[in-house]
Amino acid sequence: PLAGPGSGLGAGGGIAGGLPGGPSAPAPGAPKGKRGAKNGPKGGPQNGALGGPDRVSGDTLVSGIPKIPGADGPSSPSPFATAPAGESAAPKPRPKIPEPINPPKKGRNKLVLLGVAVVVLAGVAYGAGLLLDHADVPNGTTALGVDIGGTTKEAAVKKLEAALKDRRTAPLKLTVDGKSVTLQPTKAGLDIDPQMTVRNAAGRDYNPVSVIGSLFGVDRTAKPAMIVDDEKLQIALQNVAGPAGAAQDGGITFENGKAVPHYGAPHKAIDVKASKEKVADAYRERATTGTDTPVVLAASTQQPQVSKAAVDKAMKQFAEPAMSGLVTVRTDATHAVSFSPQKSIPKFLSFKIVNGDLVPYYDRPALKQLYGDTFNGVLVAKGDGSKHPVSVEEVASAVGKALLGTTPAERIQTIGTNGS
Repeated sequence: PLAGPGSGLGAGGGIAGGLPGGPSAPAPGAPKGKRGAKNGPKGGPQNGALGGPDRVSGDTLVSGIPKIPGADGPSSPSPFATAPAGESAAPKPRPKIPEPINPPKKGRNKLVLLGVAVVVLAGVAYGAGLLLDHADVPNGTTALGVDIGGTTKEAAVKKLEAALKDRRTAPLKLTVDGKSVTLQPTKAGLDIDPQMTVRNAAGRDYNPVSVIGSLFGVDRTAKPAMIVDDEKLQIALQNVAGPAGAAQDGGITFENGKAVPHYGAPHKAIDVKASKEKVADAYRERATTGTDTPVVLAASTQQPQVSKAAVDKAMKQFAEPAMSGLVTVRTDATHAVSFSPQKSIPKFLSFKIVNGDLVPYYDRPALKQLYGDTFNGVLVAKGDGSKHPVSVEEVASAVGKALLGTTPAERIQTIGTNGS
């Protein structure tokens, strides 16, 4: 059957053509003249060169291929022996064994759950705080130590004004170079504005800390609206040691209806710039707590800020004309007010030091108190057609022109009301 057509075997049982290079050769070691070995014992197969039984025809070895030494015993398998057709002979890589995944720790899960719970509770508390607080001034709001929260703005203003009472106007106690003196807040330009304080504290507060805190009674402190007139405070502190102290720095005072010059000299005085902040803080502290502790202001040797020449200039150009006689301010024949050098002018007129010069200063509240209701009902027309009541600034401007007058006509000034 192996010798059929196309098998490669010749008709005599040998391989057609034999090995390359010549006819079939006898197997090595075979007796000369014999073509091959006989079959082994009866029934026992004879191994050929390719490891299978030799096909014989009589006594002739059909295969004609010499036996390869060591082919009978076991040998290393050829990598091509078991490789399926069409596959690479290279060995396949071993599959990678996945490493076991560590399960999450139980403690970590508890922390995550706890964090989620805290966030949820905070959100619920924030929403509840917004729903429960509908007042103009948020719950838990305090200003100057007064609880004004949970009310309307109008009610909060009244509550704050009633609680402050004399704290706003009572004299401040000062100690200047060991001497006890007082300072009037109204003359020093110090005050608290209750309406502005409440206005700043009103409105919804969406800060989570404030909203949630309002549910547990946590206070929300509103910043007080302080009024500080820097010019008035400086003048008040310059005169805090009395007229003599002001005169030592060079200036002008009014005595018995006359202007009196004072020439400066080295003297002991307070540091006005540093003292202004200290006094303002003490006033705010008293308004907040009611504590009236004296403010200690240290004095040191100061050189005069105003020279003799500057004092003489102010005397000639302004002080002497101002005190030369009566001045009148009016809007018409029925609305007029006069100021005299002996009584009223010294109450609102003084001088302040600006860059070494003496400049006139008008105390607006004192001036307004002097003319009182004189101009009630009088309206001043502006160029655009609008109208407004006579203001203290308009009166002060008219007074300033009248004080410089050198004739009786110039010492009477009229506030125009027709917009011209």
